[in-house]
Amino acid sequence: MPVALIEGVPFEHNLPDAYLKRVRKEIDLARRTTKKLTQNLIQSIQSCDQLAKQEAVTALLTDQGVKLVSALSANRKLAASKRKTLDECLEVSTTLDLWHPITEPVRVWPIMKSNGGYRMIHDHGLRHRTAQHLVKRVLDVFFVPRSFQYTHLGYQAAIQQTKAFITQGYVHVAHLDITDFFGSFELEKLLSELPFKQATAGAPSNGGLPPQSGKGKGLPLPHEVVEHVVTGRHMAVRLKLRKNPYWNSPLASSAQLLDTARLGIPQGSACSSVVAAYTVSGLEWSPTPDVKLVNLADDFLLLAKSPELCAEETDALAEAIGKLPGGTFKLKLKTATEASNGFQFLGHHIQLVDGSLQVTPTLAADEDLVGKLDDLEVKLGEIVFLKLSKTVEVDKKAAIQSLAKSVAILTGWKSAFSQCSDIDGFIAPYVDTLSWWLDEIGATVDDLKQAISPDMEYTPSFYALGK
Repeated sequence: MPVALIEGVPFEHNLPDAYLKRVRKEIDLARRTTKKLTQNLIQSIQSCDQLAKQEAVTALLTDQGVKLVSALSANRKLAASKRKTLDECLEVSTTLDLWHPITEPVRVWPIMKSNGGYRMIHDHGLRHRTAQHLVKRVLDVFFVPRSFQYTHLGYQAAIQQTKAFITQGYVHVAHLDITDFFGSFELEKLLSELPFKQATAGAPSNGGLPPQSGKGKGLPLPHEVVEHVVTGRHMAVRLKLRKNPYWNSPLASSAQLLDTARLGIPQGSACSSVVAAYTVSGLEWSPTPDVKLVNLADDFLLLAKSPELCAEETDALAEAIGKLPGGTFKLKLKTATEASNGFQFLGHHIQLVDGSLQVTPTLAADEDLVGKLDDLEVKLGEIVFLKLSKTVEVDKKAAIQSLAKSVAILTGWKSAFSQCSDIDGFIAPYVDTLSWWLDEIGATVDDLKQAISPDMEYTPSFYALGK
């Protein structure tokens, strides 16, 4: 099947050459339209024009060009083996309707939590991912982060700020998180009172659900979009077949797992992170001069100059979390200690030793990296050594692809843990191993760079972050 490069990512297609040229022009126009409509929303928010704001939101959720841009963005994030054709992206841009349930099945599976419970993970397809990108684009404009929020900045920024606070004397810490954060969101509490104009003829005005009380609460989105995209209440979920300790557990009944998969907002959704951050930005609590806060997703690190202040503000923060809009949330204390004793936060172990701050990856973070690299090394061994033993020519392209993923994972892991005290020394053995594989394959660093694609990005697992 022919391949077209879209922003450097290969998309298979069945389009005639002449039509492909036309499609490329349509994509360029779609990007310009998306930029213009996004600017319209920004201006409407700045001018406090409520009607213009609602029209801008509706346009960003319904315009065919914007949907095409989102479909392409969603598709390029998929692994090469799961990536859809350019033809399918075009089809999604013309048929996706956020005012009606998305019928595309979603594979789900449970993973174990460190506390012995489990969470449901969702593997969305192109239609769901495109819808989520559309919602994310709108909420990114509305989201105004609080000074303590780092979800949009990443783990590095959160740890860097934590280190700075400790060196400034905020050495009494309390690490807290929200119990079952994503599962605690409630559809009715996410709904807005804004009377969005119906975008589709015959669509229900609010999905059959009453708006929540409280002016200004909920998400700045049409009710149907919250119901069908943000919460995915009508998802056609399917259990993913894989080895899992829950298959032989009472929790493994299909009905219970599938019901759980529809609670709250789905983990694995492209818009779940911004929905969570937008909700936390409504926290009616602010740090005081002697107390600081670092928040990323559902993790909160409160730092104070005295143990009394730390305990007092921990209680105040827990009370404020319970009043957040969007769901019913409960803050749980994980650790309360001094920096000199050491503590864990976002996959980092942080300790103040004789006035010097030492930051290292936790054992779980290290094991997360080793596990991913080991799996890829096994595949490399099968490609290189097994074929050599059978006197079959080595599939150099497949070997480079596998090694490129190892490089992407190692690079992403180094970036995520860049605030550690000696991160270069920590990853040195892995770098040496990659160099050895390069020699075995007969490839160059440039070969690897060209083979790395967006789907190879490293994201710390829940286990790595101590969840």
